[in-house]
Amino acid sequence: MKKNKYILQITRFEPENNPLLTIQAFKKFKSDNPNSHLKLMIIGDVLYPSIYSKKIKKEQNDDIILPGYLYDLNILTELRNNCLAYIHGNQVGGTNPALLEAMGSYSFIIARDVNFNHEVLESGGIYYEKNIKSLLHCLNLTFHRKVNREKAIKFSINKIKKYYNWDRIALNYNEMLENI
Repeated sequence: MKKNKYILQITRFEPENNPLLTIQAFKKFKSDNPNSHLKLMIIGDVLYPSIYSKKIKKEQNDDIILPGYLYDLNILTELRNNCLAYIHGNQVGGTNPALLEAMGSYSFIIARDVNFNHEVLESGGIYYEKNIKSLLHCLNLTFHRKVNREKAIKFSINKIKKYYNWDRIALNYNEMLENI
């Protein structure tokens, strides 16, 4: 895939991760921007097929690529590094490793607008509500260069280096254990 020519999401095909919403918003984006050569790649799947995962797989076409599970860290990093935007659709949980990986991979991030994503990402991306219109708006802002991708990416990289690093985490655990 060519640099900045695709949107990427890496996720399990579960409703709380919103890959179907991503597809629906992307399809609307493509119909509104018919000359766009942008593609959508969603890496992931589920171990046991569900009605939801089957709906996702029915949406595959020339512009929507669903390669299944991919575990090679070098390939995943390369895909994150070269996407126009990484969609983080997770809406439950806490500090999500997938979000941290995207932040550390020079990805511009479009994340679900939930508290824990804000706490982790802060100004390292933009946020969407759980609806097609909101995600479509973020896709358009990104595609038409109406957001400062470089500034957001720089913020994310700096936060990963300063806050989400093993030395700081180990020190915090050590301090916590000393205070017990």
